[in-house]
Amino acid sequence: MGESDVQNSIRGKWLCWSLRFIPAVLLMLSCAAVQATTTTFFNPSQVATLVSSGITSDTISSEGYVFTYTLDKLFTGGVGLTVPIGRPVLVPWPTGVEAQAVTTGPTLSGATITITRADGTPFDIAAFTAKLLANTAATGAAFEIMPSLNGNDAFNNPLYFDATGYAGNSFPYGPPSTAQLVGYDKYTISLFCDFALTALTFQSPGAAPTFTQPVSSTATSTPTQSSASTPTQTATPTATNSQAATLTPTATATATDTPVLTPAGLDHFACYKIKALRAPSGQPPFARFTQRKGDTLVDAFSSGAVADQHKVDVIAPLDACQPASINAGDPSVPLHRAHLEAYAVTLSKTTPTQPKFTKGVHTVQNELGTLKLTTLGAASVLLPSAEALGTGGTPPLGSTDLDHFKCYRVAVARAAAGQPPFPKFTATTIAVNDLFGGSVQITLTKPTKLCLPADLNSGSPAAPGHDQHLVCYAAKRSPTTPPLPKFTPVSVSVQNEFGNEVLSAAKIDQVCMPSVRLD
Repeated sequence: MGESDVQNSIRGKWLCWSLRFIPAVLLMLSCAAVQATTTTFFNPSQVATLVSSGITSDTISSEGYVFTYTLDKLFTGGVGLTVPIGRPVLVPWPTGVEAQAVTTGPTLSGATITITRADGTPFDIAAFTAKLLANTAATGAAFEIMPSLNGNDAFNNPLYFDATGYAGNSFPYGPPSTAQLVGYDKYTISLFCDFALTALTFQSPGAAPTFTQPVSSTATSTPTQSSASTPTQTATPTATNSQAATLTPTATATATDTPVLTPAGLDHFACYKIKALRAPSGQPPFARFTQRKGDTLVDAFSSGAVADQHKVDVIAPLDACQPASINAGDPSVPLHRAHLEAYAVTLSKTTPTQPKFTKGVHTVQNELGTLKLTTLGAASVLLPSAEALGTGGTPPLGSTDLDHFKCYRVAVARAAAGQPPFPKFTATTIAVNDLFGGSVQITLTKPTKLCLPADLNSGSPAAPGHDQHLVCYAAKRSPTTPPLPKFTPVSVSVQNEFGNEVLSAAKIDQVCMPSVRLD
């Protein structure tokens, strides 16, 4: 490695500390047509062959792909020791590919993994998961990826993927975050400290941009989204969180003899508070939401009264809701393309005046148990949305089986005097993994909303009859030792039928769980 490479590594280290999600324009490069194939790493059947071994790096090949990764081979074990022993590898093949920062020798550098195809042809990185092997929480960090084609870098600056956390934290990325990693013959992935790639999905040119990732033997698979939802009986899982102690969801209702029902095909969602993001001084303003009046929103609770025109005014964006893996469930869920954005709503003023909402008590079930909730009035609408990190915009979501939802404020219901008590809710700790927050422990403090499938402006008239509901809970990060750093706001571009927005997402404030309404 030459002097310029060392300088670039040093500059990259400081960028890694100070920068987060850098917007980039989607770039698609055409290449010679080859047969479309998808290759997924890592599993025990994949054999790695040593291609070469250098002073501070090794090169291996497997399944037609070549990996070159840095190793701290000249490390001597501490002050006063002179014999190079190298540092131990924590993530050996076939668990993943580890890169170490080079800390000893004439040429120092951060940790780097370079990936090419053995035949030299271009390919895509559809998805990847990177694991931290050192702490970055104090300074902040980002994985830097520079694609190149025919020896030419694709961008002036690398692409950045957040890597702020502690040793052992994993960061999964997939569509739309990886939309720019398409059609190049070389990808260089760097971080100033040790890391490993523990999951990879490669596609040759021409392959559809779908995500395929093996599910670990300890994970409970979550079904993919489907339009027709028939409740199925599932047992409440005992969860294993890879970065923390084993978690078992705390029962939130009195025990029943019947199995808990949960709807198939609907994701969990981790919701982050959002606000419109302002463009830097001197640049064109970012797209933002404009208030709407008189949208028609119909759900199973909608009144049949003649005066009820089912009209709502949409006031402001509230939350960006990310598909989330709960309690070490299906690791591909955070990469699902259909997100939800929550908007505050109020009843529109009409002539004649629309009837006020009538409170009701409804029984819901999900993996946390059974509750009776009192509905207090309409609060928000959830719209299926496309999202992309950064401020550069996002393509539209396209067709999806994910419903719109009308959400009602709720409180845990109490039985009337002299009647058997209703189930109570107690604070519950769960493991949540999503693209914004990574893998963290979250405490659910109380139910806040019951969300029903809804028909917005006659776009899906059958939706009010669907069985897939969401119950949302107030959420906050659980205390840890050592304490986690504060969540760093994320810039995100959103597109849905209300238009385009550029938002800043702050801390998580709700988790919404697929649920069945029994009455």
